[in-house]
Amino acid sequence: SEIETPRNDASFGLFLKGKGKFNFETIPMWKSGLKLPYDVRDIKLINSKGGKILIAAINNGKMRAFKITKK
Repeated sequence: SEIETPRNDASFGLFLKGKGKFNFETIPMWKSGLKLPYDVRDIKLINSKGGKILIAAINNGKMRAFKITKK
């Protein structure tokens, strides 16, 4: 790329909901409510007393936590 060309190595990502047997459903950002405009290094789903929590490790930043809710 030329020096004038901005970075083009990633985007906000894509949420793929597993449907079993290697089938996935694409869930758009406006529907899932999940937006991670960061340099995410890892994501883990953990169980807590209050339900499931998604933890995102951000490069050179604080981790982010999101409570999983169903609407």
